[in-house]
Amino acid sequence: VVGQHLNNSINMTWTSINETMGNESYERSENRTDKAPVQVNNTANISKTPDYPRNAAIGESVNFTIFVDLPNATLYNVTVNDMLPAGFIYNSPSFNLTANNDSFNGTVSDPNNGSAPVHVNWTLGTVNNSNNRDITINFNATIANVLNNQNGTVLNNSAIFNWVDYNNVTGNDSDESGNITILGNEADLSITLSDSHDPVTAGRYLWYEINVTNNGPDYAYNVSVVDALPSAVAFSSASPVPNESTGMVHRWNFTGIEASSSVPIEVCVATGATGVLKNTVNVNSATYDPDETNNVDTEYTTVQGSGGHTPEPTPEPTAPEPTPEPTTPEPTHDGPDPTDGDGTKRHPSGSTGDSHSPGPGDRRIPDEMAIPFIAFLFLAIPLILFRVDVVDNGELSP
Repeated sequence: VVGQHLNNSINMTWTSINETMGNESYERSENRTDKAPVQVNNTANISKTPDYPRNAAIGESVNFTIFVDLPNATLYNVTVNDMLPAGFIYNSPSFNLTANNDSFNGTVSDPNNGSAPVHVNWTLGTVNNSNNRDITINFNATIANVLNNQNGTVLNNSAIFNWVDYNNVTGNDSDESGNITILGNEADLSITLSDSHDPVTAGRYLWYEINVTNNGPDYAYNVSVVDALPSAVAFSSASPVPNESTGMVHRWNFTGIEASSSVPIEVCVATGATGVLKNTVNVNSATYDPDETNNVDTEYTTVQGSGGHTPEPTPEPTAPEPTPEPTTPEPTHDGPDPTDGDGTKRHPSGSTGDSHSPGPGDRRIPDEMAIPFIAFLFLAIPLILFRVDVVDNGELSP
């Protein structure tokens, strides 16, 4: 029975013949007994492999094995818990279990995307090892493409085995796997700086163009750009606006830049005294950069002409006053109203309002046409009557 104390004893009996000087001899019988206490224990041992250091790349799946060496006894409330650090993604389909367990339940904590630690718990219930069948668990986890997993990052995880024995005494044991060093996930960042115009007249504005490029091969996390402006200028504006500004030093922070992508930054300053300006910019990120020689750039600008003062920023233009809509002037006339002395309105012809000028609708025959018209009627009427008579009789009438 688990926990029972056992005593094991051994007894040895023998006979010895001792000879003395002369012809005398005698026999002697002896025995010895010893005891050794033995306690039946319920100790279980867990080991997690591989237990040696190794390297792995972003996106690679790493295989793990958890082995629990069980005592020849029945254990209760058996659980195995694996704690994967941030940077791993647990692959549930890869799980495989070998054990004499009477039940099973597996849980995986959220989120399981590499951004946070993942706790994987397997509940096996009662486990019987009467046939020396121990517990073996196999699974794999993928190294995630997250900020924490940079070139040289070391990942390590451990497993814990818990149980309750026959006497209701709890026990546990744990073991860690070997360190995994991440290789890869690098981004070659470069930065360039240009000015416009060069040379620039003192008192005029000067524009700097900063361009940050991720030459790959991987995503660059937490990119920071710093511009240390010369003291002889006055900062005017920038696009995008800096996240931090201390004196003449301005900093831009970006969550990340995709491989083969660029980010432009434009800075406007007001020039002052004549001379040569020196402006330096640099870039860095949380991702390993295999070539840091292109992470800094410097631009020199000549300020010429007179002035020696720092101009005030040009005020924003204001909207002009609206132009009033043109109005139609009232009709006017020169001289007195076109009326007769008695107030009667004069017509253009010079007649009064009662006079009548011929128009298109006037049917009155003018006086000079009256006599010819009457003569025409005297001649035309007999001819008309004669024609009617011919039509009625079919022949000419006298």
